[in-house]
Amino acid sequence: MVLAFITTYRGQTLLATDVLIADAHPSFAQTGLKRSSVLKLDKLVTVETSILLGELGELVEALMLQVAEKLRYALEL
Repeated sequence: MVLAFITTYRGQTLLATDVLIADAHPSFAQTGLKRSSVLKLDKLVTVETSILLGELGELVEALMLQVAEKLRYALEL
């Protein structure tokens, strides 16, 4: 499984590889996050699925499209 780092958004400058998941987004509740957060697609890690305990939530299609675009940029594809 490939995972991306996620951190609380505190008004910091976003990188070209970052995806902001704002608490004002209409589908924010589906994410399982508690606060606005930044998905850091320049910080990826691979892990065995056996060590994962579960899921927080999920991203809607519009956010997944942003993730795909930023991931292509981060990986220079």
